[in-house]
Order: sequence, then structure tokens, then C-alpha cells
Amino acid sequence: MFNFLKQIKMPKIQFKDIVLPDGSNAKEAQVTAQLLDIADDARENVKGTMYRPCTVKFDNNGTPVTTGAIMYEANFQYGVSKGSHYLATISKRAGADRPSIQLSHLEQSVGLTDDMFDYSTEDVSAEADLSKA
Repeated sequence: MFNFLKQIKMPKIQFKDIVLPDGSNAKEAQVTAQLLDIADDARENVKGTMYRPCTVKFDNNGTPVTTGAIMYEANFQYGVSKGSHYLATISKRAGADRPSIQLSHLEQSVGLTDDMFDYSTEDVSAEADLSKA
């Protein structure tokens, strides 16, 4: 039998290089973040897109981080709950002073990794009576 969930370990955040639609470069990573709080009213950014400021908590390679983020209004309209975990994208544009975090409406659970499981098996043999099959 399997010995599941030895110890829950969050996966290491891994950034990848991307090219944004405007041709600029950025680094991006996805994490699971807990929604702690979200604004009651939406705001409009410079491009006319509605968003809500929020507060999230996520694991940064073993260190819990609580920080501000945004959720676009279109994602908020799907329905979200404080305390639930959602997919979040951390982006750092080339030349930007700091990264930003965008929270989606897609619920997430703790990511599974091989470190969580003991894949050892026991040899279990049994003879079946096939005479009545």
C-alpha cells in the first residue's frame, strides 16, 4: 500500500522568460495564493480595465508572504471567497521597479510533488479461485 502525504512541501517558484503582446520582455511564474481580502468596489486602470485591489498570501520557497495584488473585475464576477486559494501570476516586466501579482478566479489546491508521497510498495499476492468464473 502507498503511504501518502509524508509531508506537504510547496513547490519552488520557477520563473520563465516571456514576450508580452507589446513586444517587451518579462519574467513570469504561477503560484497558489490564498485570498485574504478584496476591495468592495472596482477601480479602473489607465487602459480602462476594471480591477479590484486585494491582499493575498502565498509560499515563497518556504517563506510565507502576504502582499497586495489585483484581480480583474471579469475574474471577480465568476465569484470568489476570502480564505480560498486561487491561481496567481507573478510578473516582472523588464525595467519595472517591482513585480506585480494578478489573482485569477481559478481555485487551486496545494500542488502535488513527488516529495509528498512514499511510492514504495508491498508485495501482495493472492490466489484467485477461477473455477467458478
